[in-house]
Amino acid sequence: MKENDALCLFRGFSQNQIAKSLETASAQLTAANYTDTAIFSRTIPDTLLDTKVGEHIEALFNSDLSQKIKPEEENSGDSASSRGVLILTSDKQCLFKIMRGIKSVSENPQDIIFASVTETALTWTFRHYFSHLSEEHEYMKTHTPEGDPDMKAEKEK
Repeated sequence: MKENDALCLFRGFSQNQIAKSLETASAQLTAANYTDTAIFSRTIPDTLLDTKVGEHIEALFNSDLSQKIKPEEENSGDSASSRGVLILTSDKQCLFKIMRGIKSVSENPQDIIFASVTETALTWTFRHYFSHLSEEHEYMKTHTPEGDPDMKAEKEK
C-alpha cells in the first residue's frame, strides 16, 4: 500500500455491496483526479471484534492487500445492528470521496457509520471502537451541529 492509497474496513456489508461501493468510490476518486490512489478493503467479522485496530492494520500491511478476500472473510459480520466503514487514508478529501461513493450505492446511507482511523482508535479493540462510534452516530442523528464547533462538518475545498 502506497502513501496515497486508502484502506476501507467494512462491517455489516455483503461482498456484493462492498464491490459496488468500491467501484463507485474509485470512480469518485478518478473524477477528482486521484488517479494514483488505490482502495484496498477488508472485512471485520465477529472473530476480530476483540482485536486491537492497530494490530490488525499492521498485520494487513504485512500481508498482500491486493489478494482477494478469502471465502471465510466474505461475511463482514452482522452481530452489531449497524453497518460501519473505517477508512485509513492520509488525505481528507480522498476520505470524503470514498464516503460519497459508498453512500451513493447504499440503502439507508444515513445509517452507515463512517470513521477515519485515528491514532486513538489504533489502541482500541474493534468492539470498543464500533461501540464508541455507534454512540456518537446516535447522538449526531438527534442533535444539530449549529452552535457546536466539534460537530460541524468539514467543508470541502
